[in-house]
Amino acid sequence: MTQGADVTFAALAEDKHLRGRDREGFIAGLARHLDAVNHLHPFREGNGRTQRIFFSQLSGRAGYLLRWDRISAEENAAASRAGAAAWPPLLERMTEQLPGRTRAHTRETAGLQIAIQALAATVDQLAQPSQSSETPTPGRHPAGNDDDRGHDRGSGPHLHP
Repeated sequence: MTQGADVTFAALAEDKHLRGRDREGFIAGLARHLDAVNHLHPFREGNGRTQRIFFSQLSGRAGYLLRWDRISAEENAAASRAGAAAWPPLLERMTEQLPGRTRAHTRETAGLQIAIQALAATVDQLAQPSQSSETPTPGRHPAGNDDDRGHDRGSGPHLHP
């Protein structure tokens, strides 16, 4: 099963996680990958919820919203049993293109921008000579918030004596 999962998820990665596709191409790729992931699980029951969460997240990152509420449990089960060819008509009803960028993409981009800015500020601070007139004691933080082993404990309350 592990080897099959490696192949299945490598194929999904090779398809760039279905990003950058028009709606028709997205639905065709999603149907193929839904079927492949469904075949990984050795039992008929027990993997549906996990797959729905996984493919909903994958779809969101690709710019699409999957509306599972637009198909019945019976339609979902029948498509899972029938294979990749059964999914496109259902996915046509379920798939909505998200306007602009996805929230997840926006959050990831904002987080990366903050990290880059913080890193740049740190590099700038390290490149400038110290403005402090206080000469730090080796192993001690100049702000004096160190414990007896020289570890900075910040300015918050000390929980351990």
